[in-house]
Amino acid sequence: MIKKSALCLSLSLIFLTACESPAPVQPTPEPTPTPAPTQLPVFQGETTLSGTVALDAQSVVVEASNASGSFRQAVNANNRNYRIAGVPVGERIRVQAQYVNNTNVILSALVDVAAEQREQNTPLNIDLESTALDLIYRRAAADGRSTLVNTPVASLRDMASVQTYRAQVLQVLEEIFTRPIDAILVPVQEAPAIVSALDVAVPAIDAILQNQPVPQPSASPSTQPTAQPSTSPTVSPGFVPTRLLIKPGNDLTIARDTELKLWVAGVDGQNNQQTVTPTWSTVSATGQGSIDSAGIFRPSSPGTFRYTARLGNLSQDVTIRVTDGELDSLEILPNSDFSLNVGQSFELLARGRDTLANEVTVTPTWELSNNFVGTVNSDGVFNPQQPGRVDVTARARSFSATLNITVESASTFQIEFSPNQPTILTGRSQPIQVLGLDPSNNNVASSFNFSVLDSSIGSFVSGDASINGIVPSAVFQALKPGTTQISVRDIFSNRTSTFPITVADNVPYISGMSPANTTLTPGQTVTLLGENFSPVASANQVRFNNVLANIVSATSTSLNVTVPIGAFTGFVNITTDGQRGNGFPFVITPRLNSIFPSEANEGDIITLTGDHFSTDNPAHNAVFFGSTQASAPINVSNSSLQVRVPGNLNSDINVVVRVKGQLSNSQPFQPAGASIPVWSEQAAAPSTRSGAKARIISGNIYVVGSNDSDDSRRLEIYNISNNSWSTGASLATDRAGLAMAELDDRLYVFGGSGDNRRVDRYIPADNTWIQLDNNNEDERMEFGREGAVAEAYNNRIYLIGGRGSTGRVVEEYNPGTNKWTQKQSSPSRRFEAASAMYNGRIYVIGGGEDIAEDRITAYDVDDDRWIVGLTPMPKRLRKASAILLQNKIYVVGGEDETGTASDAVYEYDPAQDSWRTLRRLPSARSGVALAGISSRLYVMGGRNNQSQETGNNFRGNL
Repeated sequence: MIKKSALCLSLSLIFLTACESPAPVQPTPEPTPTPAPTQLPVFQGETTLSGTVALDAQSVVVEASNASGSFRQAVNANNRNYRIAGVPVGERIRVQAQYVNNTNVILSALVDVAAEQREQNTPLNIDLESTALDLIYRRAAADGRSTLVNTPVASLRDMASVQTYRAQVLQVLEEIFTRPIDAILVPVQEAPAIVSALDVAVPAIDAILQNQPVPQPSASPSTQPTAQPSTSPTVSPGFVPTRLLIKPGNDLTIARDTELKLWVAGVDGQNNQQTVTPTWSTVSATGQGSIDSAGIFRPSSPGTFRYTARLGNLSQDVTIRVTDGELDSLEILPNSDFSLNVGQSFELLARGRDTLANEVTVTPTWELSNNFVGTVNSDGVFNPQQPGRVDVTARARSFSATLNITVESASTFQIEFSPNQPTILTGRSQPIQVLGLDPSNNNVASSFNFSVLDSSIGSFVSGDASINGIVPSAVFQALKPGTTQISVRDIFSNRTSTFPITVADNVPYISGMSPANTTLTPGQTVTLLGENFSPVASANQVRFNNVLANIVSATSTSLNVTVPIGAFTGFVNITTDGQRGNGFPFVITPRLNSIFPSEANEGDIITLTGDHFSTDNPAHNAVFFGSTQASAPINVSNSSLQVRVPGNLNSDINVVVRVKGQLSNSQPFQPAGASIPVWSEQAAAPSTRSGAKARIISGNIYVVGSNDSDDSRRLEIYNISNNSWSTGASLATDRAGLAMAELDDRLYVFGGSGDNRRVDRYIPADNTWIQLDNNNEDERMEFGREGAVAEAYNNRIYLIGGRGSTGRVVEEYNPGTNKWTQKQSSPSRRFEAASAMYNGRIYVIGGGEDIAEDRITAYDVDDDRWIVGLTPMPKRLRKASAILLQNKIYVVGGEDETGTASDAVYEYDPAQDSWRTLRRLPSARSGVALAGISSRLYVMGGRNNQSQETGNNFRGNL
């Protein structure tokens, strides 16, 4: 057993003398772990986490998050203490403490917050011991060890049988922290010594939990600290780099007010990479600037700077151009959301533009919306650890950019190699194209490492340049006769495949094509250039992929051939006198002629007709509906294919086909549902406004409120039958951002701007407003609300969300007694969301105080519980409006994360938890007043993209 005093290190920047044992949630006997049941998570209440942080530093940020990402909160530590309120109970919570001035230094802790901790304080200290335990759980999740992952944290912490292995990890952490934290140059969690210790500890602990024999390690874990500076190169034993690779590049442009962090990878003969620590020297500079030992370049003036990184006898230069402009924008590359599998590390990059419109490289700081799905290091390398969704945010200067990564369970990739089994003339080269295919034989974006079993037969050279319109994955240089194996590893899935390749003397070889670098057309005649052809045309055989071509004439160095009908992009292959030769790339642009039917439902099979589709593998034809790729096509011929319509599509989209990287023209397509609603303009409202609320009573639509206080008290009434407007009695006070519900043919208005706690009721028959709380504290809602939602159910009204600290508050109002009851808090803050009631559940959709969200949660009124994990809305929206009609929820308008008004209309089926995109609004708008009856929607007012409020009134027939 490790004594607590062993943790109390006397360091200048690590202060652990005040360590306290975390209070256990409850004593637990030796567990018999079972996997957690698979069900939608339910919000059960909240607690407050507090404790000490073992980092004696001036600037420490403490962040807590849950696995689903629905909760995330960060605070600054105050004199090594932290306190985080609003933490959900009944869930596993990870807390991280990060030293702001050196983001490599992170301590962490894990806790299972018991339901008994609801509305209580839960103590949790963050120190080296808690970090060691958290690292064990992280590795177990990454390795898929469900027994260990599902073991309660308190149980594992108190279990004597695993203490030895926990101590091994703790010992490495203690040794890493024997130096000042400013000198730790490698993320603590990624230090090789930590990785080695976990390699031994995690399998052993997992075996003990399952009453299995403990596996014997091949070597003891290293206890030498590695997350610290060293005077010798940081290269693992056995790794012999042959060249250096500077990242994010070796020819860079940056803005004058930004720093640039360079990092260097050593690359060995098999193209394996490992981060190394070189020395840096200045080659030349036309301005003022400096680079430190960590590779951080800091400019003082514009100019061009050249530096050399050296590691032993290896070196690599980098050129940095500093512009005279300041950073003006920031984006992450890739610039769209994407998916990864568990264990598939991905290197994120960032770029921007300066105030002079120059494109510049940016090395930002990186952060994640939760700590469970994965980690991101200071170089932007994201390591996914378990399935889930996470937002990655890059920050530089005052700018930020965010994208969403979905981490999925690992799947196996197929790897395809073209040309197939070529024979290459000695001394010549062969371009190679590799495709990664998912289990459905659908194209996936992959990157590959190449190696040759016998490097004396051939090796790989640069393949960056386009060859006849195709950029090859690699280029193989033939050195001497023989047959060897090429190994291709997909770096995402870590799947490796091998392919034979032969080098021989006196074999036919295609070196070029005339016309060169142009797209071909079946039926045209082209000339293949090369050597060792037969002058007898019939002795040569030319195939465009697998389609045989007619040879018009032949010499020993050229063949005139007709591109065959049925050919498609790929490689032309040569065989002469029975001797197989190489392959040479060519491009035939695919053409998309028609789509039938041109409107179909999600999941329907449609037929695409055109020309030059690939027939050797259906997956070579990637069909895109807008930016959404469909599953692999079926029934593929050179002129037609069939594909299933994917879900969550926008209306009025274009479809294209990509054949081996070559894009066709586009054709329009309408997802079914995009033909409804059928919109018609009705009589405009007497005034313009946005943010109003609408309810139907006895054939009249009552519209009240606004985002602007000056307009918010006005009541306008639309008569559906005669398409006319009238005005009603105004509210007594202006209240922007109010909430409204209808119960028993009466309107109830709640809150509004200024944390308003007022409640008013409107009786249409009398055209009168009555203040219900009478300024009586006992009859007022407990919290003032602005931007909340209100829904009526079973003679009660439920008020959810609001701005700021009220964003998670749920209150029940009883109009009969004029009393309020606080209910189960929302799992997340909801401000300016949309809502609708269905089957005893209030669905809260989108919203967001700082940025629009696509989140949807449901409050089960009868059970007083929250249901999370529902299918997100197709688009992030706030200030949208929602209504229930015919057992479906319709979400209309809103604004996206950029503040742009939306014309989107979505249909959500709560019974199926599925979304469908409908026909867009006639014009984009946010903050519409929405009402509906039977199969008709009424969309009134709102704010357009010119920031103008409107009084337009549209009816949509479903």
